[in-house]
Amino acid sequence: MLDANDEHDEELAVCGATPTEARAKLRARRAAATIDLFGCGLTALPEASVFATVRTLRLASNAVAAVGALFPALASAACLEALDVSSNALAGDLAGDAVVPPLLRLREVSVAFNRLTSLRGAHTLAPRLETL
Repeated sequence: MLDANDEHDEELAVCGATPTEARAKLRARRAAATIDLFGCGLTALPEASVFATVRTLRLASNAVAAVGALFPALASAACLEALDVSSNALAGDLAGDAVVPPLLRLREVSVAFNRLTSLRGAHTLAPRLETL
């Protein structure tokens, strides 16, 4: 696991931390190409400047119930190319009724092991989506 204060590291791994610990480490960090928040019990993402530089975000095995819960934190994620929200609590339509800005570089989204009934909104969320 990387030290959240070392902003020059390419990866921030906070796997298995409590939601409070994960939020604190995200807010303490200014930059990271990859953020791994596997199994932190998160239901939403806190706003943090680190999201402006992230290219890969792993949120697998958390408690995210709606894509809208990832915003406004991801609204600044202009570099995001891959998003893993597998094994969360997503249900119904992928984007649901959430009004979210498109993530223009997002090309890969993993939604496996959720209870989605429709992928409606996937191309609105990620206009350049290649892998779902």
